[in-house]
Amino acid sequence: MPPPNGTFAGLNRDILYIDVGTSPVNRQVIMHDLRGQKEIIQFDYIGDAMISGDEFRYFAPVDSSEIEEKYLPDCPEKEDWIAKGFGVIYGRRKTFNPNNRVHVGKSEFSCFPNQ
Repeated sequence: MPPPNGTFAGLNRDILYIDVGTSPVNRQVIMHDLRGQKEIIQFDYIGDAMISGDEFRYFAPVDSSEIEEKYLPDCPEKEDWIAKGFGVIYGRRKTFNPNNRVHVGKSEFSCFPNQ
């Protein structure tokens, strides 16, 4: 049964994806193996996520101090977000394959408004 604020996000082969949260940040995905009838994993993500082949593609929250200078994203909306009272949160592109249960981090970063 999904959590109270969880919604159906997708079905890929035997994996059910449940999205928890409604804002661009503070979201969580819960993956269930329908064949084995058990939860595989749950973890936080920010921004939009997608299922591509067998992979779940997402941005994982990351502290800006952990991003090498050459990968620090250009955030043209950052000053506007701050002026409106929002914070800024950074994310690192990752993929997760529920078949082998491996997270892979990419050298792609983005920024998001934080409420």
